[in-house]
Amino acid sequence: MKRIKWLGFAGLFMIILASQAQGLRRNKPVSETAAPNAGTPSGAAVLSGPVVRMRIQGIIDNAVEDYISKGIDRAESLKSAAVVITMDTPGGMLDATKKMVQRFLASEVPVVVYVSPKGASATSAGMMITIGANLAVMAPGTNIGASHPVMMPFMVNYQPIPENDVMMKKATQDTV
Repeated sequence: MKRIKWLGFAGLFMIILASQAQGLRRNKPVSETAAPNAGTPSGAAVLSGPVVRMRIQGIIDNAVEDYISKGIDRAESLKSAAVVITMDTPGGMLDATKKMVQRFLASEVPVVVYVSPKGASATSAGMMITIGANLAVMAPGTNIGASHPVMMPFMVNYQPIPENDVMMKKATQDTV
């Protein structure tokens, strides 16, 4: 039964990816990146090439940002059809998140974020990463949201910040 669900998901995923292909590759005309296929819906395009799979599990930090950036570089060098990032994160560092989203936007390869497995979440920085991708997919029983900057106890000179702090308000407005 699980295999049937997985095959159904994979088929649906490929149909969605094919229907979105025309707008996914930002720096090249569609005619250079996709070719029509008689087996796809009218107007849909099919991308060919390998798919680079990556996983984020845990807090987003500079090491995760570097891992994702190098993975996208690899996908571009392989002329991949897409990068699929399976993610389960409670969030993390804002600067690493911004760099990841900027890398998604500069990528020549479509970036897909898949929030999985069942029970996984894409909260805080994870939500920003998910909406920064070309395509967001969520497994049943996952959640997204609660994206608000917070000060973490391990940060240098950490002190609890009052709710009416001006710098915290600016950080909040910047992420909206």
